[in-house]
Amino acid sequence: MVTGDKMNYLIGFINHKSPLHQHQNYEIIVCSKGSGTMQLAQREITFSEGDMVIVPPHTLHGSEADAQWERLYISGDLHPFFNLSRPVAVCDNAEKEGLQLAKLIYQNRYAGGDYLHYLISAFAHFLLNNMQPESTISTAVKDI
Repeated sequence: MVTGDKMNYLIGFINHKSPLHQHQNYEIIVCSKGSGTMQLAQREITFSEGDMVIVPPHTLHGSEADAQWERLYISGDLHPFFNLSRPVAVCDNAEKEGLQLAKLIYQNRYAGGDYLHYLISAFAHFLLNNMQPESTISTAVKDI
């Protein structure tokens, strides 16, 4: 776990099947290569390069993938940025800025302190700006 003055994060890389599990904090999963499927309690989300999913705390999830599938993950106290009750898929933009930010976070995962916090903050804001309004609105409506 990487700790900073402001937040604690777990940042890593995975390239294999992931059994169903859950976390106490948010997890952002970024597909950096290949394709696969994330299993959730109610549905499946198909991944390909540049796709991202924000998984809320205590959400059961797992994954199946082709041999080329690689994912980066960022887990930690992301509550200042997100207030989600269901996972939200986010597609990268044409410039692949989301994937670039995720890779930069992974490359600097041991930097700690303010630098890592600012990178993760920028990534969270990127995700918020690239969420499809209908997905967040429909999620809120379903929760009512």
